[in-house]
Amino acid sequence: MSKIKQVSNADARDYVQKCIEFQGSNTFAREVHTDHSTLYVVYSYGEHFPMFIAETDDDGVTRWYSNQDRFSMTTSKHRTQLHPHVEYMVPMDTARMRVLAHGGLMELFSRGAGL
Repeated sequence: MSKIKQVSNADARDYVQKCIEFQGSNTFAREVHTDHSTLYVVYSYGEHFPMFIAETDDDGVTRWYSNQDRFSMTTSKHRTQLHPHVEYMVPMDTARMRVLAHGGLMELFSRGAGL
């Protein structure tokens, strides 16, 4: 297993865009494997607040999700610094993002918490 790179938040967007795990200042990103997909989850201040999730299915299709709930001033700054600037992101609330971060879209729908 490779060591997770420590990066400044100002430099972390490149990691997010390439879906590479990193440890920032009160931010981090981790890769999660489910039965149906690989998730790349970007957090602010812990696993209780996923900001962005990229889910890549078995066919190699990647979909991005974005937390649309209100957040602190500092998390707003994290969001600006780490935003992946992809063409389209599915907006979600924090509760759905947490479920998605642990089990992917299939888990979200199986719990009846779909879009």
